[in-house]
Parts: sequence; C-alpha cells; structure tokens
Amino acid sequence: MKAAEYADHDGVALGERVARGEASPEELAGAAAEAIAAVNPALNAVVETYADRIEGPGNSGPGASPLGDGPFRGVPFLVKDMGGH
Repeated sequence: MKAAEYADHDGVALGERVARGEASPEELAGAAAEAIAAVNPALNAVVETYADRIEGPGNSGPGASPLGDGPFRGVPFLVKDMGGH
C-alpha cells in the first residue's frame, strides 16, 4: 500500500482491510512511514519512527505481544510526548 491509498482511508477502514486480509500491519506501517517521510521535513513533528516496529509491528522485540483483535488492529498511530527524549 502506498501513502496516497493509505490517506484515502480512516482508521476504521484500515483496520477492516487488515481484518479482511487485504492489507497487513506491515504494509500499513510502511505506508505511514512513507507519508511521514514526505511531510515531516516541513512539519518537524515526528521525532522517532522506530524502524523495528515498522518492519514487524505484530511482534517485535523480547516480550512483545501479538496485536489485539479490536477495530484498529494493525493500524499505526503516533503518540505525542510519550517521553522526555
């Protein structure tokens, strides 16, 4: 999935595509990263994207758990002010 197609959907629609097997969490994360890379130089809003989570959002790192079953399963999101990096 490309960033333009990703932008045509809201979070619920993206989650539905994952549930139907039309897109994977990794595809959505890649599209989100593509969109961030396109606009962040002008916005300077995203500090870190955690590449390891983009490559394998379903299970990454020791103790990681699989994605849940809710309506936003596999849909990437940004967190504001998570820590004082």
